[in-house]
Amino acid sequence: MWRLRRWLGRQRGQSIMILALGMITLLVAAGLVIDVGNAYALQRKVRNAVDAGALAGARELARQNTTTNAQVLEAARKFVAANGVPVDKVGVWYSDVSGTPLQPVNNDGFPPPTDVNGTPVAGVVVTAQAQVGTYLAYLAGIHTLSASEQSFARVICGACEAGASDGLFPVAVDANTFSATGGKPAIGTSYVIWGDKRTPGNFGWVSWSDSPGHTSETTLVANLQQLTRSGVWHVGDQLPCGPGVKNSSDVTAELSKFKSSPRLVTVPVYSAVTGTGENTKYTISGFVRMKIVDYNFSGNDKSITAKFENWVEPSAEGGCADMGVCTVKLRPPLTERRSIAGVVSIWEPKLGEHLSTATSHVPVDVVNVLDISGSMADRWGSGQEVKLVTAKRVLTDFDAQLQPTAVPGDRLGLVTFPQVTSGSYYSLRCSSGYYSTRYLGQVRSALTADIASVNSIINGLTANGGTPLAGAISAARSVVIPGAPDPTRVPVLIIASDGITNVTVDGRWTGFSGTTYSAPACNDLAVQDALSQANMAKQQGIIIFTIAIGDDFNSDLLRAIATADSDPAKPHFFTAVNQNDLASIYQQIATRVANIGAECAVEEFETVGNGLTVTLSQNGSVVAQTTTSASGSYVFNDVQPGTYTLTVSGQKDGMTFDVMTDIIGGPAATQPITVTAGTGMGTYQRDLYVRTSTPLQCR
Repeated sequence: MWRLRRWLGRQRGQSIMILALGMITLLVAAGLVIDVGNAYALQRKVRNAVDAGALAGARELARQNTTTNAQVLEAARKFVAANGVPVDKVGVWYSDVSGTPLQPVNNDGFPPPTDVNGTPVAGVVVTAQAQVGTYLAYLAGIHTLSASEQSFARVICGACEAGASDGLFPVAVDANTFSATGGKPAIGTSYVIWGDKRTPGNFGWVSWSDSPGHTSETTLVANLQQLTRSGVWHVGDQLPCGPGVKNSSDVTAELSKFKSSPRLVTVPVYSAVTGTGENTKYTISGFVRMKIVDYNFSGNDKSITAKFENWVEPSAEGGCADMGVCTVKLRPPLTERRSIAGVVSIWEPKLGEHLSTATSHVPVDVVNVLDISGSMADRWGSGQEVKLVTAKRVLTDFDAQLQPTAVPGDRLGLVTFPQVTSGSYYSLRCSSGYYSTRYLGQVRSALTADIASVNSIINGLTANGGTPLAGAISAARSVVIPGAPDPTRVPVLIIASDGITNVTVDGRWTGFSGTTYSAPACNDLAVQDALSQANMAKQQGIIIFTIAIGDDFNSDLLRAIATADSDPAKPHFFTAVNQNDLASIYQQIATRVANIGAECAVEEFETVGNGLTVTLSQNGSVVAQTTTSASGSYVFNDVQPGTYTLTVSGQKDGMTFDVMTDIIGGPAATQPITVTAGTGMGTYQRDLYVRTSTPLQCR
């Protein structure tokens, strides 16, 4: 027995030793976890602090001649301290484009240097250190853990192009105008931007083309009334002049509108002048945003005065001229390249079999989408019948040919546009001023088999308002597929309009009157919204017919909205130039709807443009080519400054994709797709959209 007790005693002693060793191991592990966790947290804190400090310092540097070294230093230190890092361990440096420190930022009242020993100052570098106490490491004599981080924020200045969104003011400003403020405009400072003769006979007016009449006062007034007539201009382009004073009452009336409005205008800046008289050209070196504050056309001191208020936003990471906006970006220290890059997306039609091979009736859900804007009250064709009167007659005749009593039967819905409402004020994109009226699509009837009730609504319609095509398609989508799609029924939209859409999907009028053949660039958002709604409808399997009522407007949008044709004899887009045309078109559609099972199924959707060839050209010559990656991305590295044209081509699923568009699913672009690479290093982004040129053939 005594041997057993002796053996058990030894076991108890060993267990205590094992338990003690285990507890020590756990304590060591806990200490390691705490120390490692603290080290990681400290590193993150210092990283966040230097990033915040670099961004703050670079933002202050971007103010250039309106700030000081002390303000740059204070901005960086303030944001580092706000992240819990002591400022006594913070270093703030001016740097070059690669993030290499050039000199410390001094605490003085002098403006930041533009260069250090000939190397341009391009950003701010912030370094910082911090410490934290230890637990387990303390036993080994390591009382603190340290973390050091460095961050570089780059200042990127200068828009390379302008005019796409709100157009340009038709005056060219001499870059020397800003010499009194260091060669760059100062925020809040007023400058005379027009008046001194740039060349004999020229006061600074510009035009947007060399076409006959481009120097006339009528053209100038039109350019002042609608700034988007300018189109897009790039740094390096040569602007045609508009010689003479041109101080008529029409011109002063337009200038008075700018003077009394809070609206800012984008003004091109030029660095060189060539030619004389009507042959004068101004070479663009940049763009500025200004507010017209005064004008004087009397006496010898004729002038237009404008206050510099804002910057022109660059469209890419690289910059052109240092008088546009200065954006700030965090960048790792590296040797930068000048690149053009983007992503290619294609609008791909997928051709299927016939909708149905059954001999019985295939039921359809048809929603008529009818334009009842003010222009539908105009007269047309023989007898000068009102367009809306014609539309009512042919539409009710069409409805009468549906088969609601068949088993299963057809159903009919009705959407009109616009529905005129009012709300909060919003600014107009294509003209000065503010507006509170909104234009939407209006559901007049949900899907029903009661054709007579829908026709009664049609007969009571009147014309008024704008053309909110996006809102109308959005409303029609909710009507034709009110819930889960029914695979036994075919959804169809028939859209008829007599003008260009000029209202965004949320009901905001762009300010474009719709009276010209083509829309200005400021109206692009309304066009994009309409295409987006149509694209979503197609992806839902909805067949879309579109009808242009009249040929006095650009109907490319309606053509793009329509379902892709798989048989030339069965189009989905139509143009009606008179009453007989419209009646014939609706009769054709009625016949096809009655035999919808014979139609070929076409699905359309956005997909990645992988494996396509992207070509970069300049002045008609190919500069480089590349193939898009699996994600559709492309890049051209080490390009020279200038404006380039981009094209895409290639094969996918047996179809050729080579038709460039301005937006996914849109009509063929009317102008070359271009991108401008500035003198500054960085990546100039340009996403590309393409559709097929291969005719579809129903199987």
